[in-house]
Parts: sequence; C-alpha cells; structure tokens
Amino acid sequence: MSKKVIPFIKDKGHLINIASISGIYPEKEFVAYAISKVGIIMLTRCLAKRYGNRIFVNSISPGFVRTNLTGQPIPDELIDMIPMKRVAQPEEVADLVWFIVNNHYLNGANIVFDGGIFVKYYGP
Repeated sequence: MSKKVIPFIKDKGHLINIASISGIYPEKEFVAYAISKVGIIMLTRCLAKRYGNRIFVNSISPGFVRTNLTGQPIPDELIDMIPMKRVAQPEEVADLVWFIVNNHYLNGANIVFDGGIFVKYYGP
C-alpha cells in the first residue's frame, strides 16, 4: 500500500502507519501478529530513511483501544495491566494522529500509546 500511495503524497505530507504494542514486547499467544507489527515499525523507519527528505513517515503502537473487537465489558485482568486503569478511546488515537500531522519535525518515530503498560512491565 505504501508503495502505491507515496508517489501521491505531496512534499511535507505525512504517512502514518498503525502498528501495535505487540510489536514492542513479546506475547507468547500472538506470535504471527507480533511479527507483523514489528514489520510495520521497521517499514516505517526504512520509509522515513528513504523518503524523509520529502515526507514525514511515522507509526503509532497503540495498546488496548475500545473497539467493536474488544468486547464489552473489558475484563478486569486487562484493566489491571494498564497503569491508567482504562483502555484508550478511538478518539484518543485520532488525536495523536492529528498531533503528528500538525508536526513538521517528527520523522521515523514509533509512538507507543499504551497508557503506561510498557514502562510498568519493561522499565523506563
């Protein structure tokens, strides 16, 4: 998809990939999913290196986001993993996308957006 879209992105435009916290730290049950998300993070960095003089390429690695797939209610065990004690709302991810497209310096970054899960389990 990136290969097809990049020629149409205007100079100083943005390409934002959505990865996952699964691409940051290991999960034993979702190996294939985690590997695909690591690939998205590396694709982001490679594209930023290749096209960074013309466009901004970044990725977001969300943690748990309330969607139709997360189910209702969210299990307490899941909430207990998150220092913020709640899952993210889709609008919060959209706010982060808006921040990125209004920034003209951030390039090649992967922003972990997980409510503090990473630092809770893997340190600062």
